[in-house]
Amino acid sequence: MPSDIFARVSASRRPSEPKPSDQRGTTPAPRPLLSTGAVLALCAVLAASTGLLHYQLIDLPNYRQQVNWHFDIVTGKGPYPDQYRLLSYFVAYGLMILGVPFAVAHVLVRFAFTATSLFVFHRYLSGWVRPPWALLGLFMLAAVLPLSFLFYFMQPTDPLNMLVFFGAFWALQRERDGWLIPLVVVGTLNRETALLLPLLHALVRWGRAPLARWLPLCLISAGIGAGIYVTLRMLVGLKAPYAPTSFVQYWAMNSGDPLALIQLLGFFNLGLWLAWRDWRSQPEFLRRAAWIVPVFFAIHFSVGKIREIRLFLPLLAVVIPLTLLSLERRAERR
Repeated sequence: MPSDIFARVSASRRPSEPKPSDQRGTTPAPRPLLSTGAVLALCAVLAASTGLLHYQLIDLPNYRQQVNWHFDIVTGKGPYPDQYRLLSYFVAYGLMILGVPFAVAHVLVRFAFTATSLFVFHRYLSGWVRPPWALLGLFMLAAVLPLSFLFYFMQPTDPLNMLVFFGAFWALQRERDGWLIPLVVVGTLNRETALLLPLLHALVRWGRAPLARWLPLCLISAGIGAGIYVTLRMLVGLKAPYAPTSFVQYWAMNSGDPLALIQLLGFFNLGLWLAWRDWRSQPEFLRRAAWIVPVFFAIHFSVGKIREIRLFLPLLAVVIPLTLLSLERRAERR
């Protein structure tokens, strides 16, 4: 009998629910390793521990700068593009109105969105791999979160942005396309990256489902996202940028940055190799969704710093399940 928990479970059937249409089985799902309550508790512990690390590394040393930045944003005096990324700031501001201190409010917001992201990600992974591998994937996500804390003094929008994208992947996996509309609304109020969700929707549905079933929802969500994007700029006004806006400057900066390479290697680690092996054996949903990866890189290579690896947190919803599936197949062949 193999002693490894992954090897012991490798002979069991794949879970049948939740599965996308090209993977769904007919047999009952195996009993999960942990109850829902235990997974929630684990996600809360992981969010609290990574949140403590963020507090020590980022929040404490930059407290005064964070206070000034926060109040510039909520009073409409912030720079482009952060002035239009309002939702996370105003959630924290709402807690402050209720009497919660500034630092505690932002810590609570980060904790809540990170814990929920971890839980949603685990549920999403459970639709692709068996329970032990889904648990491994949860720890893979938690392990790279600290790398996303580097090279900034305040970025409260990242946890909610991560949650919105993980929620979108989970919704599309379960064929709940209607969830994309509220996710685009929440996501675009928080960060303009959510404007890519209609593209993700089209990538995974085009040619696999009747147009009448998904295209109207896709167009509605794209229109709503674009409307929010434009309306925010009309209401708040155009703001001067605080960083370069030239594509050429960013291309030169990113192509010659050794720290960006270190960040990429550490963040994607096994996924840089295993996620793309046995490509034809991978689920069609993930192969189609993977087209969002070069889109993310093209955008952020041109308008962001690659060393700020937090920009790529949404891509883990593609890279980690592909990596786990590749590992799982190798374990079964042993």
